[in-house]
Amino acid sequence: MSDVELDCMNFAELAQSRSFYDRSLFVDACTMSFELYSRAFFKDYFLEPLLGLHEDRIPNIRLRLCRLLPRIRRSLHSTDNALRALLESSMHSLYANEKDRDVIGEWEKVRYYRYYLYT
Repeated sequence: MSDVELDCMNFAELAQSRSFYDRSLFVDACTMSFELYSRAFFKDYFLEPLLGLHEDRIPNIRLRLCRLLPRIRRSLHSTDNALRALLESSMHSLYANEKDRDVIGEWEKVRYYRYYLYT
């Protein structure tokens, strides 16, 4: 395992941190990883921890996750069935349990523009 892989695995642990700042930093890193790394690298190291933030207790983290949905969706190929299923279940759970009006509004925008799996 390379140093980069170890660093990414350690960095992905920020998604589970108790600190809002750490989780927010992780979302920022995921946003930047779209620009810096390949889709495969993003999917291997960042996607699952990022989708786990759909249950975050802070609405701003969930809001930022919703804003990344179009990019996440476009990063998945038609052969990524397991990851598509994970994305779908995470986002369905987010929408079904969401109480914050800003997060719901962002979800509706994503859904309206059909960047997500639901039509």
